[in-house]
Order: sequence, then structure tokens, then C-alpha cells
Amino acid sequence: MFHQSQLHPETAKAFFNAGLISVDHEVEDITPLMVAGPPCYVYGHQTDFSRFFGLVEFLISKGARLDKEVSSRYIKGATIVEYETLRRHRVIHRTASMCWTSVLNCNTLREPFNVEDVTTIARLGSTKIWREILGGSVSDPCDCACSSGGCRPINLALKSSHRGEHNWTIFNTPVWQQDREIDYVFGLGMILLENLEGRQIEEDVIRFFTFSALGLTHTCCCHERHFSPEYGSKMISLMDEAEVCEIHEEESLLIDRLNRLVGQFMQQFHELAIPLTTFLREHWRQRISAEVLENDIISKDEKARFEELGVKVLEDD
Repeated sequence: MFHQSQLHPETAKAFFNAGLISVDHEVEDITPLMVAGPPCYVYGHQTDFSRFFGLVEFLISKGARLDKEVSSRYIKGATIVEYETLRRHRVIHRTASMCWTSVLNCNTLREPFNVEDVTTIARLGSTKIWREILGGSVSDPCDCACSSGGCRPINLALKSSHRGEHNWTIFNTPVWQQDREIDYVFGLGMILLENLEGRQIEEDVIRFFTFSALGLTHTCCCHERHFSPEYGSKMISLMDEAEVCEIHEEESLLIDRLNRLVGQFMQQFHELAIPLTTFLREHWRQRISAEVLENDIISKDEKARFEELGVKVLEDD
């Protein structure tokens, strides 16, 4: 009964009150939380997000577990060796990856989200259960520079917030700080993050935003929005390991820059001791704007590394 992707929380409550209390029952290794579909906007942004957030909260409050592992049979590209690692894909990762789906995508085919929509969604995600989900420290097995030691729930939520492209392409322009769309999207993102706090969240958010601004490529997993096991579809898709290695090698200089910047940003953030969103608005954004504008200016060390790879770097006049 609970394995319905667009189940309304009031319907779920009616099932439960009628004696159907197995809210975490597995069918073919699948629990209701695993198939809780993302908002599809059929009834409007706020209404459908309210349905999704409410359903997740109800299932968890009645015993559904977030720490259950996703079976490898529903992961496209999973290998036995990879799945023997300590880090696993879990329900909490799946749930986080659905909660902000396309919220910051101004180019959605349907009417884009506005400030009122996003404010409501941020309020829905400010309850104790959702703060624990988004602030979760458990990592998945992803190998991507957008996170350190695997993706955590906040990384997955942010990545899904601008779906439609594998990367957060809204940042990838040399004059991004002058672009109205980016101003708008950045402002909406600050609304989503306003009520979230915690050292791990702060570092993950700063790394994710910096990664995006530098135009790096995601090599982490993709949680499919619509999961239909009866048709053989997968819940999670992994990138080919050889492709991951190739991307990391090609972007090694940018990854080094990312790590250096994140270290500097975190030091400044802790010294200032101000809220995360205040830091992002008033300090991070100004610095990263300069970094993006100067992206073509490379250091002597970077030039030497390029030439070691056989790439000739021409001097500007």
C-alpha cells in the first residue's frame, strides 16, 4: 500500500490508522521511502512539495529507516568490488536527492519557481526530521570533487536543485556576477540554506558552490527521478570508472585550485564567525567572481604542469 511514488501523506495516514502499519516493508528489496517520487508539479510547486515532504516525514515518524542500503540490483554500473567498500548508497541519499528537485532551475518547461515557492519549500525543510536528513554526515561511495569523501545528503540535494544539466551550468560564464538569472538563482539558493547549520554542512556547501563556479564536472552518481522496477529501470546510475579517472586527470589543475580555495574559504569563514548565508553573500561571492574572471590566468606552476602534459601555453601580449 505504501509503495506508491505519488502517495499523499493523508492517504498514508488513513492506511496506517486502518491497521496497515508496515511503513518500511520491503518488496523485492525496495522500501516505500525508496520509491517516494519527487515533486512532479502537477498540482503546483508548493502543493506537490508539501505532499513529498509530508509523506517522508510521516513514514519516518512511523519507523521507516533512512540507513537502509540500496540493493546493488537497482544500481546501474555497480561492481562487486565497489560494493564491498564501507560507504554505501542508502535511503537517506535517495531521499535527499529528491527533496529540492529542479527548485533552482529557471529554465524548467513549466512555470519557474519564485521567491514565495522557494520560501515555502525552505520552511517545509526546516523541521527537525528534515534538518537531520539534510545535515546527515553519512557519505555514499561517489568519487567526485564536489564533495570530500563521498556525497552527503546536502550535496545530493543541491545537485538535484538545478536538474536538467549534469552540472550546475548557471555559474559557467565569465561575467556570471552580472547575469540576472544567476543573481535570481543564487538568491533562491540562499533561502533554501537559511535554516541549515553545522560544520559539515558549511564545508560541503562552500565546496559545492566553489566546484560549480569553477565549472568542474560531476563524476558522482545520478539518482533517477522515476524508478519503475517492473520495467527494469534502475534507482541509481554510476559513471564508468574509466571515464571518472579521465575527467579527474583532465581537470586536475582545477581540482587543485578548488581544494586550495575551499581551504582558504573555510579559514576565513571560521575567523569571521558569521552565518553561512551571510558569508556566501558578502565574502564568498566577491572572491569567486574574481576567480572566475581570472580563470584564464594561470600560475607558473600550472603552466609547467600543462607543458608536462604536452600542452603548449601561449603568452598573452
